[in-house]
Amino acid sequence: MINIVATIGDVQHLPYPAASFDGAYLIDALGEMPNPPAVLRELRRVLKPAGRLVVGEHFVDPDFTSLDG
Repeated sequence: MINIVATIGDVQHLPYPAASFDGAYLIDALGEMPNPPAVLRELRRVLKPAGRLVVGEHFVDPDFTSLDG
């Protein structure tokens, strides 16, 4: 069974305990965040050790955030 519930909040301060999720995804959103490294750290915190993060950014996005840093 898939249990997905959409929640509005601040991705830099997620209201979930550490290691709560098997997976997370951001599609065309990371480049719009004011502090992408903080967002990625918070997502890492709430993902289980073997959890997966999927980030999709289109290169045509003028605010594209490079994964190189």
